[in-house]
This record gives sequence, structure tokens and C-alpha cells, in this order.
Amino acid sequence: MKCSNQVRAFLRELERFEYATSCMDHIWNLYFPDRQGRWNHLQVTKYNNTFYLFLVDGELPGLEVVPGKKGWGDGAVWWLYLPLCCRSG
Repeated sequence: MKCSNQVRAFLRELERFEYATSCMDHIWNLYFPDRQGRWNHLQVTKYNNTFYLFLVDGELPGLEVVPGKKGWGDGAVWWLYLPLCCRSG
């Protein structure tokens, strides 16, 4: 599956879950362990039909996703980090 399709599928699924609100933003905070057992914090914010994804450790840039918009730029590298850090072994 292409990276952009994975992102869209992830965001569609995420929208089915409860979120916090701040002003007009919808905010999801996700916590997951990496392969070394350290916990990671992913924050997803939706504002005006645009999603902003941030891995809170600050090592990678955020990813801005506008549904229907083509091209991911450098953010594609960021998205590829998640499966790598969660892979066991």
C-alpha cells in the first residue's frame, strides 16, 4: 500500500475514536511502545479539514495532511518512521 493510502486509512480509522477539543480543533493523543520498549506520543490535530501529525519527541518534522491533496513532500519520511519504530526484532 502506498504511503499516502496508509495515511488516509489511518486518519479515517482515527476519526471513529473519541477526541479532545481545544477551540475548534479535534485532538487525538496516541501512545505506543517502540521496539526498545520506550513509549512514544503521537498527537494528531484536525482543524478545518486538515490533519496535523506530530511525534512529540521532536526528532522529526510534523506532517500536514489535507484530504484529496496530492504529494507529501518530506513528510513521507516521517510517516515511514512509525512502522519502523514499532517493528519487533
